[in-house]
Amino acid sequence: MKELKPWSQIQVSFLSNDHLNAIKKEILLLGELLDLNEDQFSFHQTNDSFKFNDLENADVFIVHSLPIKDEALREKILERITRQNLPCWIYNRAFDDFCHFLGSKVKKVTSGNISLTLTDEGKKDPVFSIMPDTFKVSDMHSACLGKEHPKSCEVLVLYDEHHPAVIKMKSRPVYVSAFHPKNHKEILMQFFREYVGYLEYLA
Repeated sequence: MKELKPWSQIQVSFLSNDHLNAIKKEILLLGELLDLNEDQFSFHQTNDSFKFNDLENADVFIVHSLPIKDEALREKILERITRQNLPCWIYNRAFDDFCHFLGSKVKKVTSGNISLTLTDEGKKDPVFSIMPDTFKVSDMHSACLGKEHPKSCEVLVLYDEHHPAVIKMKSRPVYVSAFHPKNHKEILMQFFREYVGYLEYLA
């Protein structure tokens, strides 16, 4: 994994299969949450025109959504970004894709305002340990994992005390979340501080 960089030099690769206006809107939201400039983001539509070489200069990946119909391309993208051993935050529809990629089933749940619970692993995790044992999110994706989670991951957060809503790869800084971080910017900010960059303060 790369060393932490100054905050103003962080380069974020944002991956989504949404249309350009939606991608730009999401990047503006993430930039506001993280106090990053728009020019610190590069966005990549995960469609037939996707170019793997475009990912070379990234310090961190944020994966919003992946190709809907092209399963082979989905798997190639997920394999590439996890193999690079760079920090990665996967959320929204890409949550389902990543779980399927690792051979786990996804369970449909009620979306919206949901209470989530930290596991023992979550309480020790450098990102989620800043949260209370139980917290609410108001933008839950309509799916979580079944009770069987990928063996290569640890479960950090549970929905209804049984079904994983956030997992992390054991060997890599790859977080997979069933909820949008906009309700708890401190989670995403902590992820960046831990794995990506450090804030610069004027003397």
